[in-house]
Amino acid sequence: MQEKTAQEKIIHYLRVKPSTHGEVETVLLAIPNKEKVKSEISQEERKLIEETFKEQGTNLIPIIVRRIEPDEEDHEYEVVYGQKWCIIADELRIDRLWTWVFDLKDSDVPLIQEKMAALAGSQNVPNIYRKDIQRLETAIQRIENKLPTKLDVLYAFNYIETSELLEKLAFANIKGKTAQKIVNSVKEERQKRYFQSLNELEKRVIGLGSTSIFNILDSWG
Repeated sequence: MQEKTAQEKIIHYLRVKPSTHGEVETVLLAIPNKEKVKSEISQEERKLIEETFKEQGTNLIPIIVRRIEPDEEDHEYEVVYGQKWCIIADELRIDRLWTWVFDLKDSDVPLIQEKMAALAGSQNVPNIYRKDIQRLETAIQRIENKLPTKLDVLYAFNYIETSELLEKLAFANIKGKTAQKIVNSVKEERQKRYFQSLNELEKRVIGLGSTSIFNILDSWG
């Protein structure tokens, strides 16, 4: 019942109903203005996305696609959000991406792109959407409950409340001043941008070393 309620909230928030979700083969994805998008990928973005793919083997934030009539290249979906991830996935020969499929009208596309950009931490999107979208993605994560442990850890450090994070750290025997130092650092760092990999998490969060991350992976699994 709880999962059903969360699903209904997501659908109500986006105002469109997902037709399916899961992994989609990258060869089926059409990317509008592909060459233009490719030229806009910064070195920093490329590095972060490539590191994530190499470490996790998949995308941390689901791409958004809509169904289309198969084109001359047999594409069955048009990428609405996540074009850069798709381009780099193709370059790295990643066969499948974690995807939400929506049946979208042309008029729905800009709003979905704007909200998903807010979720990814874009500085060019009005702040009005940020907290709601973070809750949305957290709800999606809980509904799916199929992501590997490494992704669960990243979602937790990116989205959950600091009080809940303190409780989860205790399961990994990280308590007291050490836990508070980690939580304070997480709170400060994720206001800048979200964590894309466990290596980045270790480098940016004060008090969180490789041993602590190993304990978290072991205890949260």
